[in-house]
Amino acid sequence: DIDIADGRRGESNITREYTSGANPRFILHDSEGTEPGSTEKWELVENFIRNKSDERLLKDRLHAIW
Repeated sequence: DIDIADGRRGESNITREYTSGANPRFILHDSEGTEPGSTEKWELVENFIRNKSDERLLKDRLHAIW
């Protein structure tokens, strides 16, 4: 159920968690990225980072940005 783009722009929801059976502690959140002049997408990413930073439990916080 992952949207893999082939010859088109992919779609994603940064709040959706992707996990792996090989390492269930690794959780990936995919954004659609940002483009110059696109404040809407940047605001989505920025709000996600702020919300994850405010999580009470360490396991729910953001640990890395790639």
